[in-house]
Amino acid sequence: MIRRAVSGFDTVIGCSEWVRKELAKEDIPSDVLPVTIAAPPADFRRVPDATPTLLYCGRLDEEKGVDLLVRAFAQVQGEFPEARLRLAGQGPCRAGLEQLARQLGVNAEFLGWRDPPDLEPEYARAWALAAPSRWAEPLGLVAVEAIARGLPAIVPDRGGLAEVVTAGESGWHFASGDEFALADCLRQAFRRPQFVPESLSAEARERFGIEAHVVQLRETFHGLISRHARVRAGA
Repeated sequence: MIRRAVSGFDTVIGCSEWVRKELAKEDIPSDVLPVTIAAPPADFRRVPDATPTLLYCGRLDEEKGVDLLVRAFAQVQGEFPEARLRLAGQGPCRAGLEQLARQLGVNAEFLGWRDPPDLEPEYARAWALAAPSRWAEPLGLVAVEAIARGLPAIVPDRGGLAEVVTAGESGWHFASGDEFALADCLRQAFRRPQFVPESLSAEARERFGIEAHVVQLRETFHGLISRHARVRAGA
């Protein structure tokens, strides 16, 4: 049904190279146009907390893998007793996740829903962001938003999230669904590797900024207009 629907389209546009490859498996050609993110406020400054602080932003649903994150955090809590996990988001799994954190002795604070402006202080104070999704995200905007603010991201090694994060340069990859591999990434984050925030943010802002998006979108439309004009002229 999807193939029949898109057969009449001039162009199919996906948000990542991973989406393009997945569509190609179904014989659906497509182009890639990453979605944009809002730039950080002009007065945004990274001021990490004195103790290891990990941030999660997103829905508290099973597919987002937050339970994996809580279990991985519990594995490293003994090595980093002052470490804190801050979770911004709401969802049907919240009560179960709070219970799991208590059972495992995880120093976790559930912040509830936060509007985008209210997340800026969280990005500023965290040492790293974790996006442990169980499923292959088409892109993973939360990781892009973090990196654009100089905050490294911990993501699974599949889907658009893996594409967004360059391991060793803007964060870490872990084997998808593997809480032990995720715990290893937490250890690396809590040892404070020397990622340069300015380098992270500059690359992400250029790649996912509105300017580059508009240029590519205009080129796509101009190409379609020219193609149709040639077809009409030939007819």
